[in-house]
Amino acid sequence: MGGIICGASAANGAKSATDRSSDQSSPHLPSDWQGLYNVHNILGKGMSGKVYRIVNRNDKTEELAVKVMPLDSGLLPDEIEDMRRECCILKEVGHPHILAYKNHKEEKKVLYLLTELLRGDELFDYITKRTVYKESDAKAVTRVMLEVLKYLHAQNIVHRDLKPENIILSRTDDPTSVKIVDFGLACKVPDKFYGITKPAGTPGYLPPEALVHTANYGMPSDIWAVGVITYILLCGYPPFYGESDVELFRDIRRAQVEFDEAEWGPVSQVAKNFISVVFEKNPLKRPTAEELLQHEWLKETKASDKAEETHLQGTIEAMKKNRARIRLRKGIQGVIFANRCRNLSSMIERALKKDAESVKQDS
Repeated sequence: MGGIICGASAANGAKSATDRSSDQSSPHLPSDWQGLYNVHNILGKGMSGKVYRIVNRNDKTEELAVKVMPLDSGLLPDEIEDMRRECCILKEVGHPHILAYKNHKEEKKVLYLLTELLRGDELFDYITKRTVYKESDAKAVTRVMLEVLKYLHAQNIVHRDLKPENIILSRTDDPTSVKIVDFGLACKVPDKFYGITKPAGTPGYLPPEALVHTANYGMPSDIWAVGVITYILLCGYPPFYGESDVELFRDIRRAQVEFDEAEWGPVSQVAKNFISVVFEKNPLKRPTAEELLQHEWLKETKASDKAEETHLQGTIEAMKKNRARIRLRKGIQGVIFANRCRNLSSMIERALKKDAESVKQDS
């Protein structure tokens, strides 16, 4: 949450497992954890706090990640509640492709969340390092995302912030080992289609139903985000884009995707069909995760499916070229805390107002 990921990849600047020195700025752990773990290097930091690598004092092979979140740094009550909710949701869920919860503790106005330590890169970092990348790799990741959503949605949980940065490999060179992380915006909804009235997430991955004056949406928003990620996995750049928030939101609300031959030529027609099906503008008609798992594209690859085994060099190059666009700009297109959803809501209102004004001028 807030740009910080518990379980953050040890591949991103972590010291070796044999390193016994603690980071000088390392925090004290909760009193009943101090005899169990040594705090080592920092893995990441964001608005909500920092993530550290810790090692079991009695078993040096056990390395975990701890997210340290101060609760007294000018946070609003809703913001603190969001942090606590992340811990509770992670504790409640259990899936091989969701970051594994270990423990959490609140002590002296600090919240500590202990999870597994993931060993691989963020999804796109992994892909851009590949010498061979195929459509079948993208399909494998998409299938995992939908399996996780099928599980979460069955429990009325909406992730609300699915994006490439929140998909990390648990093993260094296995795309099927990806795990969904960062449940800082996750929440439970009473109804499949409704319950979220304050938009939250990352703007480029928001669905059309979130970009209205009075938003009230639900689980289909996660499906839309899967569509955005899968589109990028197949061609290397986002399906919706704008130089401003007005242009971006307008493009999303149009809900029309293009398959330029130059980039999409090597991609199979059934994959393009999958993308088109996911980007159903009406959330009531958008397929569920369970339904999409039955789509022809996600069935086992046949030996004759040559398109799925073609190396997508163009996709890798486009992904590298559009890196800033994929990660999205900080500020307007930065991660929006659920507890700061009022900022996103006001951004949407401004965009809608500007859009309406431009229509009047054109007419």
